[in-house]
Amino acid sequence: MTRKALAVLAVIVLAGGLFTGCASQRHAEYTSTGAGIGAVTGAILGGVIGSMSGRAGEGVVIGGILGGLTGASVGSNEYHLQRSEEAAVREYDYRRQEEVRDLVRIEDASASPRVVYPGEDVTLSATFTVLTPSGGTRLVREVREVRKEGRLIGRPEVTTRRDGGTWTSSMPLRLQPDAEYGTYVVTTIIETDNAGDVREATFRVEPGSQWKR
Repeated sequence: MTRKALAVLAVIVLAGGLFTGCASQRHAEYTSTGAGIGAVTGAILGGVIGSMSGRAGEGVVIGGILGGLTGASVGSNEYHLQRSEEAAVREYDYRRQEEVRDLVRIEDASASPRVVYPGEDVTLSATFTVLTPSGGTRLVREVREVRKEGRLIGRPEVTTRRDGGTWTSSMPLRLQPDAEYGTYVVTTIIETDNAGDVREATFRVEPGSQWKR
């Protein structure tokens, strides 16, 4: 597999009972710029579904897609620095000498295109800022919880080491040709070990294909 290849879903393990994600348990502690999230219930998703592009320190994508998107594939996260660490410090008036917690802010979260057809790609993107009192790098965990009609059907996540600043992260999701129609809600969670933020976006799967637009 090349470094840029899409990672294909390899293993899905279904387990009975209720599942409460660690990230979900901490959401109430965050000062969220988006909608708050309660505890997650549903089937446990297992198995590694793909790897990152291979760059050092960028981890692996874990979790998977279930239900109406079973068989979808998740590609490598792509990162772009939008604002330097010092520029972000000025933007948020972050006073390191007074802070004891990290600053984590999601500035934007989106799913593009907003309308997608079975067999096509939708890109799940987030622009977020991470700053720490001591400066430098921090382990950052990204979770994207995908729901349809309130039902959790996917939870890919990745932990990476990021320098301070404002970053754009994009995760491509390729739908299966038989993907369920309807509206999907994507909850993006960005967190460090002591701070986090949450924001929602939506996309809609409709019948047809790109040739019928």
